[in-house]
Amino acid sequence: MLSPGEAKGAIARAGSVLAAVIACGVTGGEVRGQPVSFSETEFATWSPIIVLGDNPGPVTGQVGGGNPSPGYVMQHQLTATTPAVTGSYAFHAGSAIYRPDVSGPIRSVSWSEEVSYEGGTFPTGDGQGNSLMCVQDGRVFYADYFYVGTSSIWRVHARSGLTAADFVAFRAPFQPPGVLHPDFSAQASAIRFGVHSANSQGPGGGAYVAAARIDNWMVTVVPCCPADINCTGDVSVQDIFDFLAFYFASDPRGDFNGVGGHSVQDIFDFLAAYFAGCP
Repeated sequence: MLSPGEAKGAIARAGSVLAAVIACGVTGGEVRGQPVSFSETEFATWSPIIVLGDNPGPVTGQVGGGNPSPGYVMQHQLTATTPAVTGSYAFHAGSAIYRPDVSGPIRSVSWSEEVSYEGGTFPTGDGQGNSLMCVQDGRVFYADYFYVGTSSIWRVHARSGLTAADFVAFRAPFQPPGVLHPDFSAQASAIRFGVHSANSQGPGGGAYVAAARIDNWMVTVVPCCPADINCTGDVSVQDIFDFLAFYFASDPRGDFNGVGGHSVQDIFDFLAAYFAGCP
């Protein structure tokens, strides 16, 4: 622990370095993050980890026919409804878990899968709803929602550049309101990625079964470079300003080294990362 005098001197030295950086317009260089990919072609560890909704019909998820085999089959069996609209929503996942505190804050997420209609007693319409999903602190979020349709022909669905704002919290009353998007910051808790499947029934509709299948599923997480504190995609003097704002506001992002809370050492460690640049 630095004494008040030592801390004052350390801050002064850090301030001199910061002033020189800003005056000279020194930048850390372009960010080239090291992506972390999760892929699944066997689905041996997958299952419906969370099932929500107000239609009591069962939901299953199991290994089945793929492209090529094996794949993962998601089936919703809806019961006949009352005059209200009811829905069945499942969240399927395996072991695709990303830890921002270990691998860095997330800049963007890309995903792809092959998908087709498996069958059921609902041969027309949109088939089954499908999307990328993630679970963080027990709360479910989904992104890039689309309809599988009723064709048995395999097709590729892919999307890139998804940010935290693209993931929306699953609606109340099925989970508590208040958190709209997942936390992709360096201090965030672990995030588990998977697939969201859904079917619904209109007022007075009869019971039906719908199943879809997926294969060759992949999620790629692109982390921010540590020195890119604002996660814009490149390291510039603005990162210094933003880091200092976080630091003096006691924002968790200002605790750069994650050791012992906010201290002058965080400033030195940030500067070291800044001048080291990004891989």
